[in-house]
Amino acid sequence: MDQLGKQHTVTAAGEDQKLQVLSGAYDEVMERIDDQLPDFRDLAKRVLSWITCARRPLCVKELQHALAVEFDEKSEELDDENLLEPSIMVSVCAGLVTIDDETSVIRLVHYTTQGYFERTQASRFPNAHLDIAKTCAKYLSYEAFSNQEPKQLFDGSPLYDYAAKHWGHHAREAETDCDEVMTFLQRDVQTELSDGYHRRRYNGYHCMSGHPGQTRGIHLAAAFGLERALRRLISITGGSTLDIPDQVGRTPLILAAAGGWEGVVTLLLATGKVDVNRLDLRGLTALCAAADRGREGVVRVLLATDHIDVDAWDHPRQSTPDPTAETWDTLSGASGTPLCYAADIGDEGIVRLLLATGKVDVNARCRYRATPIMYAAAHGHIEVVQLLLATGRVNLEAWGRPSYWGNDGTPLHHAFESRDTAILYLLLQWESSNRWRRNVGMIVRQLPLSPPELLLLHLLARSSTNGRPKPTPPPGSRTPHT
Repeated sequence: MDQLGKQHTVTAAGEDQKLQVLSGAYDEVMERIDDQLPDFRDLAKRVLSWITCARRPLCVKELQHALAVEFDEKSEELDDENLLEPSIMVSVCAGLVTIDDETSVIRLVHYTTQGYFERTQASRFPNAHLDIAKTCAKYLSYEAFSNQEPKQLFDGSPLYDYAAKHWGHHAREAETDCDEVMTFLQRDVQTELSDGYHRRRYNGYHCMSGHPGQTRGIHLAAAFGLERALRRLISITGGSTLDIPDQVGRTPLILAAAGGWEGVVTLLLATGKVDVNRLDLRGLTALCAAADRGREGVVRVLLATDHIDVDAWDHPRQSTPDPTAETWDTLSGASGTPLCYAADIGDEGIVRLLLATGKVDVNARCRYRATPIMYAAAHGHIEVVQLLLATGRVNLEAWGRPSYWGNDGTPLHHAFESRDTAILYLLLQWESSNRWRRNVGMIVRQLPLSPPELLLLHLLARSSTNGRPKPTPPPGSRTPHT
């Protein structure tokens, strides 16, 4: 063991020495860049900062358009004369940048180069995210884009795709409410266009007929967690637009809750001008959205709000709901109350918070008649199953299915379908002897079981009741419904 420890120390020391040598070499290259003419030096640093801080690899045309953006207030479209030759962008970077011939991606020459700039970003490119946020916001604000369709934007405006998806992340990193960002957020046509483009391009989603509103800057600021920008918008509008829905019925509060932005949620609630129980078109409240995404901090803030409905059920506001349609960016697949959503993703912390209110119905049904324990059992969340059983109020004979495509059954059925022996054993311990025989018999009749699976089920059922005491419920709780 001593020898292994010495070897690890030598290896670590060797890695540190290698890192120092590489850092010294890159420092020398940056000195050569700094010695260039000011225009070339500044261009090189913008190229390197964009490549280093971008949230995905950039193609040459995207970076050409980014570097061509002018911050003149009168500029309302990109001037093609500002587009730089790719060879110039590469040459000013003194060998640190290359272009992939197959993909046209412009990137750093080696993975150690990326590591170097990530370590030195604070000193080398302290304003990188601010520059990217300003550039993207200015690009999205162009009047020239106002009458274009998403396909036209994708084909003819290379930077639009990146800007529409990521501008807000850079603005949040920079903690900025700069003029370019505020100008963009106050242009209703441009904010609607960028949000619509993003939803169609990345979610395959088209707005439902009879949509109640349109996306405004206040929705985007809430969705990206831009608290400073949101405060300025509230000051400008007087808070008159705080509760308006976007094209899928989401209010700024719902968007902020889904994003996990506690500061924004607190700010919106403090205005007293938002309906904490308002539904979007899919029937989600802010609490449902937060529970679905595992935003425990937001759930805690919302539960401290007066008049919060902890059992709000997500009944869609569509006249003919289509369970296969995509109506939310990244839903877990659950439906029902906030407790159903939390159980589905196995978020023990949120389940505890909801149960602690004493106001949730642990047997509340979703649109497919599933209860929270069915979601937890089907997806192997044993800690959540234990929390729900400990309430002493769970109906273990309820039938339902946790998804549109699933099979109906009791919690025991869903645990066996997922082949989770730990949850199976736990549920069988809670079952009465007559009931587990009946439910096990149903599983045998309904599921196509192999001989080993039949033997496993038989052994689990016998061991769970063969001379073993049932778990003792917590003080004040009752045994599950029979």
